[in-house]
Formats: sequence, structure tokens, C-alpha cells
Amino acid sequence: MEIEKQFYPIRLINISELKDNKMIGVNKENVELVVVNNHDGIKIFQGLCPHEKELLSFGEIDEELNIVCPAHQWKFNSLSGENKCNPKGSLKTFYYEIVNGDIFIDKNELLDHKREMENAPAQRQIRIKTLKDLPGPKAIPVFGNSLSFLSKMTKVHLQYEEWAKQYGSFYKINVNGEDGVVISEASFIKEILNQRPYKYRRFKNIRPVLEEMDVHNLFSTEGDEWKRSRKYVTQALSNKVLRSFYPSIKETTEDLYNHWERTLEKTSEIDVHKDIFNYSFDIISYLAFGQKIGTVGNEESKIQNNYKRVMNMIQFRIVVPFQYWKFFKLPKDHKLDNDLKEIKEGIWKYINEAKERIRLNPELKENPTNYIEALLQATDDQGVYLTDEEIYPSIFGTLVAGEDTTANTILWVLHYITDYPEVQKKMREEITLVLGDEKFLQVMDDSNELEYVNAVIYEVMRLKPVIPVIALTTNEDCVIGEYEIQKDTDVFLLSHYRDQESCPFLKREAFDPERWVESKSITFHTNQSNLIPFGLGKRICPGKSLAMVEMKTILCMILKNYEISKSDKENKVEDHFNTTLGPSKFSIKIGRINAPVAVV
Repeated sequence: MEIEKQFYPIRLINISELKDNKMIGVNKENVELVVVNNHDGIKIFQGLCPHEKELLSFGEIDEELNIVCPAHQWKFNSLSGENKCNPKGSLKTFYYEIVNGDIFIDKNELLDHKREMENAPAQRQIRIKTLKDLPGPKAIPVFGNSLSFLSKMTKVHLQYEEWAKQYGSFYKINVNGEDGVVISEASFIKEILNQRPYKYRRFKNIRPVLEEMDVHNLFSTEGDEWKRSRKYVTQALSNKVLRSFYPSIKETTEDLYNHWERTLEKTSEIDVHKDIFNYSFDIISYLAFGQKIGTVGNEESKIQNNYKRVMNMIQFRIVVPFQYWKFFKLPKDHKLDNDLKEIKEGIWKYINEAKERIRLNPELKENPTNYIEALLQATDDQGVYLTDEEIYPSIFGTLVAGEDTTANTILWVLHYITDYPEVQKKMREEITLVLGDEKFLQVMDDSNELEYVNAVIYEVMRLKPVIPVIALTTNEDCVIGEYEIQKDTDVFLLSHYRDQESCPFLKREAFDPERWVESKSITFHTNQSNLIPFGLGKRICPGKSLAMVEMKTILCMILKNYEISKSDKENKVEDHFNTTLGPSKFSIKIGRINAPVAVV
């Protein structure tokens, strides 16, 4: 074939690295690509999903030869790049040549695509400003603005929002003597999140703290290390694994139902805070370990208490201005060392037991039933397995990320629907239609039929996102809007704050699930608002599907079987921020809808 324009070759991979009906992710010039080998030959597409910029190479090719995005299951024809879910969001296809088995693409075409994706203007017409030009609260020597947070540790996000009302959607703060910037403008937040992990990384204090505790995991990795780790975790949390694991979610849901049935023999008051956290811990630990811990209806387990103390210490060490424990240790630091030792011993026990299960039942290699089994079989693009030293922190990270976030969202949903009985009634009607005579959601994929329940969850996540402040650090000098932000500057993104200009909703402070019900409205509104409950772009949360299934499953159980209302001794429910944003403790009253059944 004669090439009409000059071709400047960039090598991608050798064709020997490709497998039939498989794809490989490649990064060139900071542009993500995906190389697909199917029965029609080799195809090269843009590597980011047009929806929320997730890496397509972390997804899969289904039986119909569609590339399936791991974030929202958008499907693209692997022969043409056509989007099966949205005709306006098809994949760009790249021309290539093969020389001695090596695949080359044109550098000019690649850079044109890069400029298009970044919407880079040909020439800036505005004067670039610096942090010195930004407004912000007055800082004091050494501490900066840090002391303003001391009296509001459980409401830190509200202090940021208070300043945003005073100084605008883009202002500076000083934390322990270092300048940072706070941003609440939706367009800037999405631009920044889509430029991770290359231009921005996690808050710079996070990685050294986790490394020191020997629990450095996907959450704290960056760059190529993150890309490798993310591939493993995405495979281990795929829909295939979750479908195999779903009977365990259902079993845990039945445990909670039986516990509430026993409780109703004594009282209608439910300690919902304790029960929901135990439920969420049981599910994530069941998934991570492959074995049931069983805290629902019982006292908290030892390993659960270990984790809670470790999480509190991680949060403390990330923000404390002086690392005193490197010179001397307080009792809580010695307790941390012991907790980490016990957690590590426990996780290694579960790893070895999972290896033995796979040895005795080789079918688990192809059909793992939980996270730990899937992780032991996961490989990167080169077919390399995780080392034992990488598996331990990965399991630790899953436990850390999977309990508080989901539990707090469930609690917020229960809080809102006790205040809005008409919403609760409409949810129950939809759940009854989907479940029929069943008391529990029986099949994972049936959760996709719960459109209104889904709308309620999204509305709650809009009003009460569990991560209201996202803390990042710049990897290089960056320009955000009209401001130049230097390398190693901390950037705080307010996903919770909604000012008049950046929020597209009418009655934005009102609880109104109907705003999410209209066709394709979730995609539209998440694109137009600050709603990023699972992150955005390449670093979107790999556990999103698990979280949504878990929330829908427990809500089905609760609302199919019980009427719920506020407790008679109900106190005012307030924001409580401790690593994640949850409600202050509250109780609910439950009453059976149907006649009681035998409790097992």
C-alpha cells in the first residue's frame, strides 16, 4: 500500500507478544493505546474509554469480540472501534505498519490525537499567574492554616468549603509551612483526575507512610508500577470473579437478615451503624480471604479491630507535621507494630490456604471464587504473576478500601430514606417487582434492573460523597486554568462542594432521586457535575462494581422485608469525617412487612 504522507514510525510491540482475541495496553508519548489481535487481523485503538477515560486494556474481549470497558461495561467492536452503547463515543483507529514483526504507528497521528484529547489550544491568550496571585486564608508561621483544622477534625471538609465560599473555587492554603491549592470547579477537577497518574499522584505523604508499614499497595502506587498493579487487581475484581463470589454476598446478607429477625424478638431498635459496618467487613474479608469471618450478629473480630486501629494510625501519620516515631515511640505506636504483625500473619495464613485449595482443585485457576484466588492467577501484559511479597499488601489494600466507603454510603441511604418515606416506598415497589416472592436478590445481574434504587444511591453519593476531599501532589509543573502550579505542590479537590456556577442541578441541595431516573441521565449528570464517587479516568476505583452490587443487595433485603423509620431516641445526624465521610451514629426502627419465618 502506498503511503501518501510522511510516516514517522514509533515502535509499539512485536506481533509475537499478541495472543488471539486478546489485547495489550501500550503507552507512547504519554498516550494510551490498545493493540487487539482478532480474526480480522491486528487493530490499534485509542487506549482510553471516551466515557470516563478508564484504561481499556484493563477490560476484556467478550464472546462477541467486543472490547468491554472495566469501569462501566461500555462495549466497542474490536474490528471497527464502534461504540455499542453510544454512537458518538467510538474509538479512534490508528494506521500501522509491520516491519520484521515489529508494529509501528505514525508519530504525527499519535501527537495529533494527544492534542485533541487534551484540547490543547494552539496559543495561550491569557497571562499565566502563580500561587502568589491566589486568594486564601491568612497563614501563621510554621503551622500555616493547619491549626484551623484541629477543632474540626471530624468535619475537615466543611472547613475547606467554608473557605471556598469566602475565596472562590480556586484558592491557596498553607499546611505546615507548605503552600497548596484548593479547587472546587468541576471542569478543573475532571481535567486533573484525567491526567493521573502521570501529571498528578496521591498526596505525597501517603506513600512513605504505607511503605514504612510494609503495606504499599495499588492505592499508593504511581506510574508504571501502578499500571502493573492495576492490571492484577482489575482481573481479580472482574465481573466474572464477582459472579462466582456472589453466593457469598447473598450468604452474608442472609446472616444479617437472620440477626435482625432475632433482634426483633427483643426490640425493634437496630444499631444500624454497627450492623452495616460488620456486614461490609464480612463481605470484603470473605472476598479477600476466601473464608468467612462472621462478625454480623457477633462482637467485632480481632482482625477487624486490628484494621480499625491501623487505619486510624495511617490517617494520623499522614497529617502529623513531625515524624516523632522515628526517634521514640508512644504506646499507640507499639500497638500499631503489634497490629501490623498480627494482620500480616493472618493474611499469610489465608494466602497459603488459598494456594492449597488451588492445588487440590485446579479448576479454581480458570474459575476463581474470590479475590485471593483470582490474585494468585492474575498476570500482567507479559504474562508475569504477582510475587508473594506483592500479594500481601494488595489484600491489605482491598480490605482498607472496601469497608468504610461502602458501609458509609449504605448508612447515608438508610438515613435519607427514613426521612423520605415516599422514596422508600417507591424503592420497595421496584425491588418487589424484581425479586418476586424471594426475600433476597438471588442473581447478581438482576441488580441491573433496579433503576430507581440505582438513582437513590447516586443521589446520596452526590449529596454525601464518602471522599469529599481528594488530596494529590503535582509530578511536574502544571497549568490549571490561568495558574501555573509548580512541581510537588499539594492540590486538594473538593468533590463535595457545590457552588451555584459549577452545579447544573436545580434545587441542588434537595434530595431528589428523580433527577437520575431519565434515560442516560446518570452519564449526563456525572459528566456535568462534580459527582465522582469512584474517581475518574485511569484511576477510577476498580471495586466500583462490587460496591454497587453490595449496596443493591443489602437494600433489597432490607426493603423487601422491613419498613424502616427513625428511632424514637434519634439524635441529629451530622457529617463525621474519619478517612471517609459517614453519618454520626444513629439507630433505626424496623418492622416486618411479611409474617416472620423460622430463624436459622
